[in-house]
Amino acid sequence: MTAARIVARLAALALAAGVCASIGLAGAAASEAPPSTDLLVSTDGVHFFPALAGGLLDVGGLLVPGDSVASSLWIKNPTGASAVLRVSARDVTFSSGDIADGVTVSAWDSGTDTTLSATLRTIAECQIIVPSQAIAAGATMRMIVRYTMADFAGEVGQNESVSLGLKVAMRDAEAGPFPASACEDEGVLVSSNPARPGSLPGSLPGSLPSSLPTTGTEFVVPLLATGGFLVGIGLFLVAGRRRRREHEES
Repeated sequence: MTAARIVARLAALALAAGVCASIGLAGAAASEAPPSTDLLVSTDGVHFFPALAGGLLDVGGLLVPGDSVASSLWIKNPTGASAVLRVSARDVTFSSGDIADGVTVSAWDSGTDTTLSATLRTIAECQIIVPSQAIAAGATMRMIVRYTMADFAGEVGQNESVSLGLKVAMRDAEAGPFPASACEDEGVLVSSNPARPGSLPGSLPGSLPSSLPTTGTEFVVPLLATGGFLVGIGLFLVAGRRRRREHEES
């Protein structure tokens, strides 16, 4: 065999090996990618959909000083396999420092039966709101999000606004734990239609507990970047009014 033929054959073998290696690496990357799991959401625990038609606080999102508003979200694993889920914060905004420190967000979930609470100022992007937990095939988890506003004096806190988005992520249990950063979570977009002035009814539909079980646990605040899909809790306007008792006392 001439030198030219030897060189040509070696080149062909090297090319074939490179192609095989590339295919192998692509297959490995595909197998390592954690599969996301479809999930369904509901605001009444009966009718489930891939996305909400609006935000959780589209109705009743009127927050009065010294009072609170709340709403429920049911998350269902519609698959035939066990999964793990977690919920994290996105796009936390507030119109003033008074609101940032004077509005507390509490999140209770039926999976752990615990409540995590924090002021808006201390809630960071991608912060875990509901910790990672297993959810059986066909099972449903309920979470309740409650906003409580401090009893501001005078006109402090009037006509202010806040917003908080949530991202629900679910993945196959066999894929292992979630990554350390919730910013990397894959999830399902649940759109939010923010409440606006003039469209804020005074009551929240459905039955909600008057108080949440409290453990005293506070949100851990990681400094993480933003990203991913949103589950809108909704934007609501702080009422430019005071509680009835203040009018009675005046």
